[in-house]
Amino acid sequence: MKSIENLIQTYWEEIIEARKFLHQHPEDRYVEFETQRCIINFLEKNGIKYETNIYETAIIAYINGEYSGKTIAFRADMDALPLKEDTECEFKSLNNGYMHACGHDAHMAIMLGTAVILNKMKNKINGNIKIIFQPAEEQGIEGGAKGLIKAGVLNNVDSIFAAHVWPDLPVGQIAIGNNEMMASCDLIKIKIKGKSGHIGLPHQCINPVYVASQFLNTVAGIRMHYIDPFENLVWNFGIFKPDTFMGNAIPSEIFLSGSARTYNNELRTYIKQKCKNILEGFKLIYDIDYEYNYHWGYAPVINDYETSIFFRACAAEVLGEKNVIVPSKAVMTSEDFGEYLKEIKGSFAWLGAGEDEKVKYPLHNSKFLVPEKTIENGIKIFTNLALKYLG
Repeated sequence: MKSIENLIQTYWEEIIEARKFLHQHPEDRYVEFETQRCIINFLEKNGIKYETNIYETAIIAYINGEYSGKTIAFRADMDALPLKEDTECEFKSLNNGYMHACGHDAHMAIMLGTAVILNKMKNKINGNIKIIFQPAEEQGIEGGAKGLIKAGVLNNVDSIFAAHVWPDLPVGQIAIGNNEMMASCDLIKIKIKGKSGHIGLPHQCINPVYVASQFLNTVAGIRMHYIDPFENLVWNFGIFKPDTFMGNAIPSEIFLSGSARTYNNELRTYIKQKCKNILEGFKLIYDIDYEYNYHWGYAPVINDYETSIFFRACAAEVLGEKNVIVPSKAVMTSEDFGEYLKEIKGSFAWLGAGEDEKVKYPLHNSKFLVPEKTIENGIKIFTNLALKYLG
């Protein structure tokens, strides 16, 4: 561990310089061009092999040990969020309206640091490491993981690992579950078509507002009475938008958009069909028409049991056993790392990024900023993991 710490100290200024640039230049999905340039410059400066022509703006860095063996992969996401940054840091976003509110700048910095240190320790590695810098994790439906998998990024990879910074955990801790970590994410879009008219003549109209409200009530009733209450499920709608906003007129259409999140793929199929059944029933009852799209999004993040035990053991050597946690429950937020875990064994972690218990900003908040100590901890953990796996 001492040799890892010494190398981190040697390259720390360069790692943090890259992190600050990445934080200052947040970019939307699939247009991470400045981000890509920063990563390439870092890799080239340190003599690390890489590939850029595999998928969109993705970069794959390669660390090949002196001896043959297995291949593991690490993943860092690259894209930012359309939020205006409201932190006081000296390296705040220069791309107005975008910021790294999900900590992807820290994820990339962790993997750049891990790459440069492992590249200096090739003589201790029996095998190969792929470090995947992935675009478009925040996409929600067709994220970058699916595209990279189709392009063959997991070919010959035995296991894959990643971590997400987590402000609900204090700096110096990490949480690695044995199975369920983050939920699936499917997008539901519905347009209910009625007949517009004067609000004082409702009998001459078909009111889509009423039908849409009945749809939402029916969804809530199905969740309450027909689905196991112990199922982890969010089936909810956040957009309810008519095509007109006149107080004395019934609109002709209502647009609904929502999400279904679960760990149960059978339940995803059930929800998709139930939405269709409700709409078909309302078409007969209320004489409406409708458009309906159910988009299968990210798979749930479900860790491999044995791989997670190994991941925790490696993390414990860095942080101490008491600071390595098995989460008591999964969460209903989503991550496209689950797409990789559908294909090969792997494990996903939450890396502590909370500094102040009194003032805690969540992910996707305009004031969220990852502490540098979290980056250092991440580098130590992933470097140690690679050396143990391929030692």
